[in-house]
Amino acid sequence: MERKRRRAWNKGIHGIQSLKHTKEWKRQASIRMKVNNPAKKEEARLKLSNKLKGNKNNLGKHLSKETKQKIGSKNKISVKRYFMNPLNRKRRSESSKIRANKPEERKRLSKIAKINWENPEFRMKMRERSTVRKNNKLELRVQGFLKENNILFETHKNIEGSPDIFIPSSNICLFIDGCYWHGCHHCNKNNQSMNNVWYRDFSIKHNLELEGYKVIRLWEHDINNPEFNIQKYLKV
Repeated sequence: MERKRRRAWNKGIHGIQSLKHTKEWKRQASIRMKVNNPAKKEEARLKLSNKLKGNKNNLGKHLSKETKQKIGSKNKISVKRYFMNPLNRKRRSESSKIRANKPEERKRLSKIAKINWENPEFRMKMRERSTVRKNNKLELRVQGFLKENNILFETHKNIEGSPDIFIPSSNICLFIDGCYWHGCHHCNKNNQSMNNVWYRDFSIKHNLELEGYKVIRLWEHDINNPEFNIQKYLKV
């Protein structure tokens, strides 16, 4: 005869989360963890801090570029994982705010900024970052016309004014101006508060022409015209 097997005591239970503890038990457990936490002791804190300072085995060694890249990529991944936690981001922001309010820290940061801005490579990098923009609807439309006519172009070239479209074959800078934002005389005849914008656009055009570029400004109402032809404007 077959013997009936006993039912296992842990059948249907998946992990500790399935156990139902009372609020009092949880409170006492949290107190026990705080009291018995090894990180509260000085020796344990020193060990943890030494570990977090990083591996010192590579100090004084001549590492190849490949190994340096590997170490850098690992560090980037660890930093990303750290900042993915919203609590870590909040702690960092609070500590940086407290540190920035100190006069010594402000002086140190100002000295670093002055040294960096004296370097032309740093200024170029910051300029490239500031000129990175997305293409709006008008720019995408003009780019489509250029693609239909098999005209090669670049977007937001890193020169003065950062033209919306640059055609290297003919050295043409295309600026696509919105009628409202750039004060079109055709659409906004009574607008007299755009003197600063007109002066800025004129100075950019003048400086680019002195450097040997051809500057063309396309208005929004011209691009939206169904009879718009890009070849007509490129014949300069």
